[in-house]
Amino acid sequence: EEETLNEWAQSRYSYYTEIAETGGGGEVEEEVYDLGALLASADASSGERTFKAKCSTCHTIAAGGANGTGPNLHDIIGASHAHAASFGYSSAMQATSGEVWNYENIDHWLENPSSYILGTSMAFAGLRRDDERADVIAYLAQNTTNAPPFPEPLPEDGPDAEGGNTTES
Repeated sequence: EEETLNEWAQSRYSYYTEIAETGGGGEVEEEVYDLGALLASADASSGERTFKAKCSTCHTIAAGGANGTGPNLHDIIGASHAHAASFGYSSAMQATSGEVWNYENIDHWLENPSSYILGTSMAFAGLRRDDERADVIAYLAQNTTNAPPFPEPLPEDGPDAEGGNTTES
């Protein structure tokens, strides 16, 4: 019989903290991040409120709007990084100027700007909640002329999925 972790600790130490015995490690279901599904249920008006509360201190979004501490974000979806010629971007952002602000990378940026582009001068901790980011992205898309369609939600897995185990007769 195998000794539990608590029995092992008790046999060696006069003081120890009980550890919850969880038993065997059952299969852990991996959670899949589905940006398409998040954007499909996003609320642009909620994104506007978040933008006004957390982004408008530094950014404007109106067409032809002025730059602030950060660049104007009208038509940002599909624009290249460091796209506004009239704004002084950090060298870290300028180094990524060949990349395009698509839905996936703007999601990563909004989650944690300083880890997405190391050395960025944008002093913003990020939006950690997935639904909050999706709402802001929907608002940015609403303020982008001819924004591309949102990515499709990932297909459901399993036998109940569309096109699952069916047989033709």
